[in-house]
Amino acid sequence: MNSFFEIFEGAVTLLDVMLIIYILFNLISGIRNGFVASLISFSKWIIALLSVKFLLPFLRPYLDGIVSSELMTDIILGSTIFFITLFTVLLINKGLKKTIKWAGLGSIDTFFGFIFGIVKGYIYFVSLFTIINFLHPNDRWPNYLNKGLTFDYIIWGNELVIEAFPNRYEYLDKSREKLDKIK
Repeated sequence: MNSFFEIFEGAVTLLDVMLIIYILFNLISGIRNGFVASLISFSKWIIALLSVKFLLPFLRPYLDGIVSSELMTDIILGSTIFFITLFTVLLINKGLKKTIKWAGLGSIDTFFGFIFGIVKGYIYFVSLFTIINFLHPNDRWPNYLNKGLTFDYIIWGNELVIEAFPNRYEYLDKSREKLDKIK
Protein backbone atom coordinates (compact mmCIF):
# COMPACT_ATOMS: atom_id res chain seq x y z
CA MET A 1 0.00 0.00 0.00
CA ASN A 2 2.87 2.36 0.74
CA SER A 3 4.32 1.81 -2.73
CA PHE A 4 1.03 3.00 -4.27
CA PHE A 5 1.28 6.36 -2.50
CA GLU A 6 5.00 6.64 -3.25
CA ILE A 7 4.15 6.82 -6.97
CA PHE A 8 2.32 10.09 -6.38
CA GLU A 9 4.83 11.50 -3.90
CA GLY A 10 6.38 14.61 -5.38
CA ALA A 11 4.23 14.42 -8.51
CA VAL A 12 0.98 15.70 -7.00
CA THR A 13 1.09 19.43 -6.29
CA LEU A 14 -1.19 21.86 -4.54
CA LEU A 15 -2.61 22.91 -7.91
CA ASP A 16 -3.53 19.27 -8.66
CA VAL A 17 -5.30 18.95 -5.32
CA MET A 18 -7.20 22.22 -5.89
CA LEU A 19 -8.30 21.05 -9.36
CA ILE A 20 -9.45 17.67 -8.03
CA ILE A 21 -11.41 19.27 -5.18
CA TYR A 22 -12.98 21.78 -7.55
CA ILE A 23 -13.98 19.07 -10.03
CA LEU A 24 -15.35 16.86 -7.23
CA PHE A 25 -17.47 19.74 -5.95
CA ASN A 26 -18.94 20.32 -9.43
CA LEU A 27 -19.31 16.57 -9.97
CA ILE A 28 -21.41 16.22 -6.82
CA SER A 29 -23.44 19.26 -7.84
CA GLY A 30 -23.99 17.73 -11.30
CA ILE A 31 -25.15 14.43 -9.83
CA ARG A 32 -27.47 16.15 -7.35
CA ASN A 33 -29.04 18.55 -9.87
CA GLY A 34 -28.94 16.30 -12.92
CA PHE A 35 -27.79 17.14 -16.43
CA VAL A 36 -30.70 19.28 -17.57
CA ALA A 37 -30.74 21.56 -14.53
CA SER A 38 -26.92 21.83 -14.54
CA LEU A 39 -26.88 22.67 -18.23
CA ILE A 40 -29.54 25.33 -17.81
CA SER A 41 -27.64 26.82 -14.88
CA PHE A 42 -24.34 26.79 -16.81
CA SER A 43 -25.92 28.23 -19.96
CA LYS A 44 -26.62 31.59 -18.33
CA TRP A 45 -22.89 32.30 -18.08
CA ILE A 46 -22.20 31.23 -21.65
CA ILE A 47 -25.10 33.28 -23.02
CA ALA A 48 -24.01 36.34 -21.01
CA LEU A 49 -20.41 36.07 -22.25
CA LEU A 50 -21.51 35.56 -25.86
CA SER A 51 -23.88 38.50 -25.66
CA VAL A 52 -21.00 40.74 -24.55
CA LYS A 53 -18.78 39.41 -27.32
CA PHE A 54 -21.36 40.06 -30.06
CA LEU A 55 -23.27 43.09 -28.73
CA LEU A 56 -20.30 45.16 -27.54
CA PRO A 57 -18.97 45.96 -31.04
CA PHE A 58 -22.51 46.68 -32.22
CA LEU A 59 -23.48 49.05 -29.36
CA ARG A 60 -20.09 50.70 -28.79
CA PRO A 61 -20.33 53.31 -31.60
CA TYR A 62 -23.42 54.77 -29.92
CA LEU A 63 -21.46 55.49 -26.72
CA ASP A 64 -18.07 56.55 -28.13
CA GLY A 65 -18.34 60.24 -27.28
CA ILE A 66 -19.77 59.89 -23.77
CA VAL A 67 -16.65 58.61 -21.96
CA SER A 68 -13.23 59.81 -23.14
CA SER A 69 -11.45 56.49 -22.52
CA GLU A 70 -12.24 53.65 -24.91
CA LEU A 71 -11.23 51.11 -22.28
CA MET A 72 -13.66 52.55 -19.73
CA THR A 73 -16.42 52.62 -22.35
CA ASP A 74 -15.83 48.94 -23.07
CA ILE A 75 -15.73 48.03 -19.38
CA ILE A 76 -18.93 49.92 -18.52
CA LEU A 77 -20.85 48.78 -21.60
CA GLY A 78 -19.57 45.20 -21.36
CA SER A 79 -20.51 44.95 -17.68
CA THR A 80 -23.96 46.40 -18.34
CA ILE A 81 -24.62 43.98 -21.21
CA PHE A 82 -23.32 41.06 -19.13
CA PHE A 83 -25.46 41.72 -16.06
CA ILE A 84 -28.65 42.57 -17.98
CA THR A 85 -28.29 39.39 -20.03
CA LEU A 86 -27.43 37.34 -16.95
CA PHE A 87 -30.51 38.62 -15.10
CA THR A 88 -32.80 38.02 -18.08
CA VAL A 89 -31.51 34.49 -18.69
CA LEU A 90 -31.74 33.75 -14.96
CA LEU A 91 -35.43 34.62 -14.97
CA ILE A 92 -36.06 32.46 -18.04
CA ASN A 93 -34.07 29.56 -16.56
CA LYS A 94 -36.09 29.59 -13.33
CA GLY A 95 -39.23 28.92 -15.32
CA LEU A 96 -37.54 26.26 -17.44
CA LYS A 97 -36.16 24.40 -14.41
CA LYS A 98 -39.61 24.05 -12.90
CA THR A 99 -41.02 22.80 -16.19
CA ILE A 100 -38.22 20.32 -16.87
CA LYS A 101 -38.19 18.99 -13.30
CA TRP A 102 -41.49 17.28 -14.05
CA ALA A 103 -40.08 15.47 -17.11
CA GLY A 104 -38.67 12.71 -14.88
CA LEU A 105 -35.56 11.68 -16.81
CA GLY A 106 -34.19 9.74 -13.83
CA SER A 107 -30.88 7.89 -13.94
CA ILE A 108 -29.95 9.10 -17.44
CA ASP A 109 -30.20 12.68 -16.21
CA THR A 110 -28.06 11.81 -13.18
CA PHE A 111 -25.38 10.04 -15.28
CA PHE A 112 -25.05 12.91 -17.73
CA GLY A 113 -25.07 15.30 -14.75
CA PHE A 114 -22.03 13.38 -13.49
CA ILE A 115 -20.21 13.83 -16.82
CA PHE A 116 -21.26 17.46 -17.13
CA GLY A 117 -20.08 18.14 -13.56
CA ILE A 118 -16.57 17.03 -14.50
CA VAL A 119 -16.53 19.18 -17.64
CA LYS A 120 -18.03 22.18 -15.87
CA GLY A 121 -15.53 21.93 -13.01
CA TYR A 122 -12.64 21.83 -15.47
CA ILE A 123 -13.98 24.81 -17.44
CA TYR A 124 -14.53 26.90 -14.30
CA PHE A 125 -11.11 26.01 -12.90
CA VAL A 126 -9.31 26.80 -16.16
CA SER A 127 -11.17 30.13 -16.42
CA LEU A 128 -10.11 31.02 -12.89
CA PHE A 129 -6.56 29.88 -13.64
CA THR A 130 -6.49 32.07 -16.78
CA ILE A 131 -7.47 35.17 -14.80
CA ILE A 132 -4.91 34.47 -12.08
CA ASN A 133 -2.27 33.64 -14.69
CA PHE A 134 -2.95 36.95 -16.44
CA LEU A 135 -2.44 38.87 -13.19
CA HIS A 136 0.54 36.83 -12.00
CA PRO A 137 2.13 34.61 -14.72
CA ASN A 138 2.66 30.98 -13.79
CA ASP A 139 6.38 31.01 -14.64
CA ARG A 140 6.86 33.09 -11.47
CA TRP A 141 4.96 30.59 -9.31
CA PRO A 142 6.77 28.24 -6.93
CA ASN A 143 7.26 24.59 -7.95
CA TYR A 144 4.47 23.31 -5.71
CA LEU A 145 2.01 25.21 -7.92
CA ASN A 146 3.36 25.10 -11.46
CA LYS A 147 4.35 21.44 -11.74
CA GLY A 148 2.32 18.31 -11.32
CA LEU A 149 0.15 15.73 -13.00
CA THR A 150 -2.60 18.04 -14.27
CA PHE A 151 -0.55 21.15 -15.10
CA ASP A 152 -0.27 20.36 -18.83
CA TYR A 153 -4.05 19.88 -19.07
CA ILE A 154 -4.64 23.18 -17.27
CA ILE A 155 -2.23 25.01 -19.61
CA TRP A 156 -3.96 23.42 -22.63
CA GLY A 157 -7.32 24.75 -21.42
CA ASN A 158 -5.72 28.11 -20.62
CA GLU A 159 -4.49 28.42 -24.22
CA LEU A 160 -7.97 27.56 -25.54
CA VAL A 161 -9.53 30.27 -23.37
CA ILE A 162 -6.97 32.85 -24.48
CA GLU A 163 -7.56 32.00 -28.16
CA ALA A 164 -11.35 32.24 -27.74
CA PHE A 165 -11.38 35.84 -26.52
CA PRO A 166 -10.20 38.78 -28.60
CA ASN A 167 -7.04 40.58 -27.56
CA ARG A 168 -7.38 44.29 -26.91
CA TYR A 169 -3.83 45.41 -27.69
CA GLU A 170 -5.06 48.58 -29.38
CA TYR A 171 -5.56 50.09 -25.91
CA LEU A 172 -1.93 49.48 -25.08
CA ASP A 173 -0.76 50.88 -28.42
CA LYS A 174 -2.85 54.04 -28.04
CA SER A 175 -1.61 54.51 -24.48
CA ARG A 176 2.00 54.20 -25.63
CA GLU A 177 1.37 56.73 -28.40
CA LYS A 178 -0.07 59.20 -25.89
CA LEU A 179 2.90 58.71 -23.57
CA ASP A 180 5.31 59.27 -26.45
CA LYS A 181 3.51 62.52 -27.34
CA ILE A 182 3.86 63.74 -23.75
CA LYS A 183 7.61 63.06 -23.73
